[in-house]
Amino acid sequence: MLTLTAMTYNIRAGTYSPEGLEAVARVIAGQGPDLVGLQEVDVGRQRSGFVHQARWLGQRLGMSWTFGAATESQEGEGPRGQFGNALLSRYPIVANRCRSLFRPDYSNQPGLPEWYSEQRSVIGAAVAAGSAPLWACVTHLGLTPDQRWQQVQEVSTFGQEGPAGALTLILGDLNALPDSLEMGYLQRYWRDACEVAGLAASTRQTFPSGPMGSATGDGWSGAIDCILVGPGLQVQNAWVVHDETRASDHNPLVARLRMVPL
Repeated sequence: MLTLTAMTYNIRAGTYSPEGLEAVARVIAGQGPDLVGLQEVDVGRQRSGFVHQARWLGQRLGMSWTFGAATESQEGEGPRGQFGNALLSRYPIVANRCRSLFRPDYSNQPGLPEWYSEQRSVIGAAVAAGSAPLWACVTHLGLTPDQRWQQVQEVSTFGQEGPAGALTLILGDLNALPDSLEMGYLQRYWRDACEVAGLAASTRQTFPSGPMGSATGDGWSGAIDCILVGPGLQVQNAWVVHDETRASDHNPLVARLRMVPL
């Protein structure tokens, strides 16, 4: 039976730390993960130096990579820039696909900024790890409960559309707390690695980044990043990396999993 270390990490396009992507890479390397689901990844965007961030991190860490765009934008005279999710893997990625998720229209609701209506997506990658196929999905959900309610249903369906007999996990910034309706829906089909591992609520908060007990200026913090596993993936442990260097505005979440072929 193969043991995998999986991480989910919202990297805020490598723009949060003055050291950029290098700071992000050091945090990832410090955990030695086999799979890393990344959110808020830039490809060819001006704000991040027109770097293909998924490829850069893959090369820096010696991992395979795949990227799926959620949005595109024209910046300058070059190719259209993209923003979305990525997966890094120590094992070969043999197939991948990306699907757009439900997008709300809040244009008639005063007080809601335009990014509340931002297009979201989920990517899936078939990974050749061990004797059983692995279907690894990465997503980043919206900022309001009504859109997330529809998005979790789409993500759950997508997660069940991997290769025949595949073991499945979902890595994501869900923007939803562990006791939310959205998480309740997902747990009809998937197990929350933190819950299975018995991680205390006080230690699983991933936003904002920094040492345990960090909070935003108004005192808020939340466990909004999640690793969900399907049948055949046994959770051995899970932990939050309390990154005091603050390479991003999120702390990564890590789980050690054992693959048990169905």
